[in-house]
Amino acid sequence: MRIRNRMLPTLMVSALAGGQALGQESLVVTVDLPDTETWTLVTDKASGPAYSREWVPAGQNAETAQWLIAQQKIPVDGGLSAVQFLEQLYEDMAGACTSASHDDLDRHRIGDFRGAVGRTMCAQRRNEQFGAFSDQIVFVEDGFAYIVTSEIRIEPMVVAGVISFQTPGAALSFRDRDELSRNLVREGVRVERN
Repeated sequence: MRIRNRMLPTLMVSALAGGQALGQESLVVTVDLPDTETWTLVTDKASGPAYSREWVPAGQNAETAQWLIAQQKIPVDGGLSAVQFLEQLYEDMAGACTSASHDDLDRHRIGDFRGAVGRTMCAQRRNEQFGAFSDQIVFVEDGFAYIVTSEIRIEPMVVAGVISFQTPGAALSFRDRDELSRNLVREGVRVERN
């Protein structure tokens, strides 16, 4: 199965915010959106058990937002693990970006649930005017992948992950948002069985 989407190269998105659950899933994944922003839900789609929700800072839209957070639930091939899912995502990023890179993925556990955490870097999305740093956490259970992504969008880069800032303030702003993004997928996600 190939993975594609506007945000990552398309994952149907599922989401839960503020402790609210959507539908009857085997896992309930809850995202605590950072309180440094006021968030607006800009995508809310469902197709059977798969669904997609995306949030951006208030006043922005999904196409041009500087920060996009999504929670997704998509069907996956039987036997695919969270680590394999992220490895496939890394492969797919190469075709979606002018230059792509990724950090090593880590196995991650929340309670009894085993998942994987990773980061992709895209110099510039093809047919888009931005580059991106995307942090993901993935859990796979009962034929579905549950994905939470926090994507920071920036000016295009020549090489993925190599940023040049115009001012010290721009560098500090990116550093702060980048830290929040990394922490969101590692500390701002809760998982429980339905």
